[in-house]
Amino acid sequence: MSISTERNNTIDFLRGLGIFMVFFVHYGQLFGNPLITAFCQLGCQIFFFASGYICSFSLSKSKTIIEFYKKRIISIIPSFYSMIIIVAILNMYFLNKYGQFLICSNPKPILNILCNFFLIHGISPSFQNTGIPGGWFIGTLFICYILHPILDLLYKKIKLYWLPTVLISLFMLSITVLLSIKREGTIINNSFEYFLFTNQISCYLIGITLYYFKKINRIPKKSISLILALVFFAISFVLFKLGFPFCHVIYPTTFALFASFLFQFLSHYSLNGKLINLICKAGKYSMSIYLTHWIVVYEINPIFLKPFFFKLGFGTNFALFLAVLIPAIICELIIAYVFHQITEKLIKEKVLNNLFKTKG
Repeated sequence: MSISTERNNTIDFLRGLGIFMVFFVHYGQLFGNPLITAFCQLGCQIFFFASGYICSFSLSKSKTIIEFYKKRIISIIPSFYSMIIIVAILNMYFLNKYGQFLICSNPKPILNILCNFFLIHGISPSFQNTGIPGGWFIGTLFICYILHPILDLLYKKIKLYWLPTVLISLFMLSITVLLSIKREGTIINNSFEYFLFTNQISCYLIGITLYYFKKINRIPKKSISLILALVFFAISFVLFKLGFPFCHVIYPTTFALFASFLFQFLSHYSLNGKLINLICKAGKYSMSIYLTHWIVVYEINPIFLKPFFFKLGFGTNFALFLAVLIPAIICELIIAYVFHQITEKLIKEKVLNNLFKTKG
């Protein structure tokens, strides 16, 4: 199977799996945040891995580095800018009417919007995650995009493709540890340092590594891939459950390794079936789902869905969790579809691609 075909099949499946995990982690917070949904925060690491893999393919097909950067910027700004505007308008309305922001409160709202608009919020503790819900991911991913051509040169010059990944990851994770100890005295989950690119770039590098290994057809057999995927999943889960400070700089990487070996295992099969097709479809809409899922999780769910099903007799957290889940997913898929049609089909494909004369 070619890399191009895999981009449209296995990668979409993994991204679909990742976006459902992201949805579940925030959905679960309304029901006591059980371990099984809390662990789903690692869905973002699947996206970093997939982005490293896809961007290596994209760079190889780009005539110049400028063309590569155009593609990456166009892949972000239609949906991201649209959500910044939506959140800003809602916050202005709620501030004028109720004296408080609806979501993503920040004492410097104008500077907050500007940092997000210029995609530099990923390196600022004050603005990293206050432009839109989950905006840290966009900021961190954008830094990975900027660094990608330089990283690509290293992989091309050093034929031991695993070596740059190991050396750069160790260096970056060391920076994460030092920054965490300096700022917080320890390493904290979901802190500025946890979200920072120094703590996440190893996941992106694993995607680049897999791309180059597949180019020379050096991948393990499917049985080995499955065993290694299960091993790294188990390691990630145990580290997450233990929750020791240094675990927070390890399990993002181990979970990206799980995604890498799962990818290699799934690449041996033709992914078909209704459920699998649904997950792949979610993968295609993953950016739109990521940017809009807060509307369902934090607004529609607590205001409408939970009270409605509670009145129907679903009195316990677990019963409500199950009862609300399917309606919440349906609501999210509808909202994401509409958002995708506006930002991707209209703004990106009809306007930006024609403006910049680029595709992909």
